[in-house]
Amino acid sequence: MAIISLDVFLPPAEFPHIHLLATEGEHGLNTGVFFIKVHPWSIELLSAIIAFPGYRSDVQLAESDQSAMSELLKETYFQENYLLIPRNWFNSYQIEHDDDDPNHPWQINLGDLLVHFPKGQHQDERMRKYMDRAERHLPECEVDFENTTYPGEIQSFWAGLHFEIMPEKDETIVNPDEVEELLSTTKQQLEDHHDEMDNDDVKKVEEEMDALKKSLEDHDDNEALLTASDKLREVCRIDPSSV
Repeated sequence: MAIISLDVFLPPAEFPHIHLLATEGEHGLNTGVFFIKVHPWSIELLSAIIAFPGYRSDVQLAESDQSAMSELLKETYFQENYLLIPRNWFNSYQIEHDDDDPNHPWQINLGDLLVHFPKGQHQDERMRKYMDRAERHLPECEVDFENTTYPGEIQSFWAGLHFEIMPEKDETIVNPDEVEELLSTTKQQLEDHHDEMDNDDVKKVEEEMDALKKSLEDHDDNEALLTASDKLREVCRIDPSSV
């Protein structure tokens, strides 16, 4: 029996603010299957969904809790902490009249994690068909994760999203002459105020100066120099704009 671990669908470490993974169907948000993190944000969302009919009686809900969640996720407080992911990851179902159309975006693929049986006509018939397949353990249905479409799809999705929503990296270019000036200024300040400083503070400044000197001498990359410079400014409380 092939096993697909659920954690393969979870957001990478670069997305700690994402607490809900959901999908959309032909009528918008579909809550048949979704992933939600154990987090205070999640408790607030679920509590708001339960309370929605009472506190927002002016809003007509076509699908009760599903429609309430859809409305709440449009609000500023909730909208930054969820993502809509490809439906075929864990919420695919075959559409009403085109069971054999492999090109439909919600069509279940052999080897997918699960199939969602929506309400509607022929539901029992559909379920019996898939139960029969499950009981026969057909090799074309029990596909190892590596042989499914998941690895490539998941990698491409998160890689594309990384460049779309992650904050831009600081591209400040560190000029070696500015680093030398920073070291010179720090050395002068240390000499001028040495007697007024605690020994521990003096030691911290000297350690960060040595680290920055080494980074400069080793021709470290821009990011390393920037980090070392910022650390020295921090322990000395030097305004970057002044040096």
